Amino acid sequence: MPGVADRSLVRAPNNIFTAADLCYQNIYGLLLWLFFLLIGIVKSMLGKFLVAAALISGILVGLILTTTTPTSAGAIGILGIFVLSYIFLVSLLTFFIFGFSRFLSRFFVIFSKNTQATPVPLKKSYYYSSVIALAPVIILSMQSVNGVGGYEFGLICLLVVLGCLYVAKRVE
Repeated sequence: MPGVADRSLVRAPNNIFTAADLCYQNIYGLLLWLFFLLIGIVKSMLGKFLVAAALISGILVGLILTTTTPTSAGAIGILGIFVLSYIFLVSLLTFFIFGFSRFLSRFFVIFSKNTQATPVPLKKSYYYSSVIALAPVIILSMQSVNGVGGYEFGLICLLVVLGCLYVAKRVE
């Protein structure tokens, strides 16, 4: 029986490492597949740029927030957080507006007689999201200085609405 115990002890680490290696390969393959699926979905250069910008800015914001404090980061670090969070929000809102408009256009085509429903193009949704993404950054910056009341929040909403109206007039 000593030979059986010796073989099981020799195989146990090998089985564990093989299982870990297969798990790693499966996760790596899944991430690679999701990446190429995302690149396949995003056909325009603007979309690829926005995906890359969202990934890079999200990782940098996470690194800055976990490694530094506001006092050790200083003014440049806080400005970097605001800029990176704006870039991250622009990217996310662009894809949200683009996807939501595609969903609504398909919904209206299916459930109504209107066959002319066209989704908002990616470039136009980028313009709208560049205005809308300012609101959370402005609110965050105002909250860090003094606070945001109802009056300030109303002014920020008015700014966003005016910016979206401006974009609508300039794009068309």
